[in-house]
Amino acid sequence: MTGSTRHAAALSFGTQLSTKAINLGLSVAFVRLAPADCLGYFTLLIAAAQLVCSLGRVGTNYSYAVLLPQQKNSTARLRLTTTYSLFGLTSSVLVAAVALCQLAYAKGMPEAFQSQALLFSGLTLTYLLSDSLSETVWSIHLARGRFQVVFLRDVWLALGKGLLPLAGALWLGAAGVVGGLALLSLVNCWIALTLLQRQQPTMGLPALGSVWSWSLLLQLLKKGLPFFSVPLVTNLILWPLLMKVVNTAGIHQLDGLRIAQICAQVIGILSASLMPVLLVQSSHQEQAAGHLMHQRAFQACWSLSLLIYCLYALSDTTILPLVFGQGADGAIRIARILVAAAAVQGLSQIPMQRPLSTTALTQLSLLQIGSLALAAFIAIQAFQPTGGLMAYAIINLISPLITVLCLPAALRQRLVPEHKGFLPQLCLSLLLVTTCFHHEQGPFQIGLLLATVVVIVLSNRQLLAAFQPRP
Repeated sequence: MTGSTRHAAALSFGTQLSTKAINLGLSVAFVRLAPADCLGYFTLLIAAAQLVCSLGRVGTNYSYAVLLPQQKNSTARLRLTTTYSLFGLTSSVLVAAVALCQLAYAKGMPEAFQSQALLFSGLTLTYLLSDSLSETVWSIHLARGRFQVVFLRDVWLALGKGLLPLAGALWLGAAGVVGGLALLSLVNCWIALTLLQRQQPTMGLPALGSVWSWSLLLQLLKKGLPFFSVPLVTNLILWPLLMKVVNTAGIHQLDGLRIAQICAQVIGILSASLMPVLLVQSSHQEQAAGHLMHQRAFQACWSLSLLIYCLYALSDTTILPLVFGQGADGAIRIARILVAAAAVQGLSQIPMQRPLSTTALTQLSLLQIGSLALAAFIAIQAFQPTGGLMAYAIINLISPLITVLCLPAALRQRLVPEHKGFLPQLCLSLLLVTTCFHHEQGPFQIGLLLATVVVIVLSNRQLLAAFQPRP
């Protein structure tokens, strides 16, 4: 990696670590202190916001980061930025309207909203749209290489996303949860727009015809649609499954899912800290340097994810009840699956963090769609009759696992050099997947986890030494 890339990666990792620590502490407080009907509702709102953010931009967030460096003057960059922003806002409105209708008619929603449908609709729509718009504007800052301001945003946003919904839940119950999230998203959006306005005053109120371009929109969609197809299929599978759990078992069933998601965030720090840096930096580098950057990132994420998962699996049956209370007992099995899924998902996304040809991007998207369909068939057939959340978690694990194992040769070379032998590490990784479904700590499982830690440390001494602080 270049010096600027290492600095950006270090800044990203440090910020993500702070963010996750804040998020973890406040999430634990929410689980412990919030009323019983608020935790599942909060989980559902976060899932709805992710739905709007991922589908509302139709993959143009990826194509915008790729196309922006190609614009040669400020006018062209302004036209691309405005076209991207206005299109994302318009499409987000449509997705948010669909999500709002489904939330409003979910049987597991808090009873208070049955008599306050207008309040519920207004607060929820405000939250979904402002959250989507803020993510769009912050992605503009990120695409322009303003890592520091984006990473600082992550820290205070994690703090606010923990405090405001918790305060709202304690004061107003379920209405306070969505009210706190809506207020936070509005403030986040205002800050993002203010910073953008200061850094580029010409983005004030120019004539629409001078900044909107249909040809640029077609370029954004052409490059972004293959990238968009994966979250589209993902949400078409997972969102209805989540709504079915709510409608059949009640919103309180999502409490265990929220605890599992909190645990998965711990391991997600590795990929989350590297993804934005890899995408933006590799857009400016030659092919050989970009390949080397991705190979090192892939190996680092793989090795460290294995270590973190093993340490987590050795201690989860003790730590989770201690941290979250006895209500966490039912979340242990789902949590271990989602922790492993977060690690594999991070690995499967690294090939995407370099501009790909449309053909290569389409091939990768088709592979991911096929893995989603296969994972959904396996999980729903095996677990849906008895456990909808288990099916939900297993889809998240199996799909990226199939993607990583079946990458086309051209993409696999970006991640694993031909002269490197990773077969032992691969076998250990696949063996560890089996421990996701058996959380009882037997002698064989403990021995496997400890042996994996030793093997990974010994085989990656040079890599792990790079993460040690230097005087």
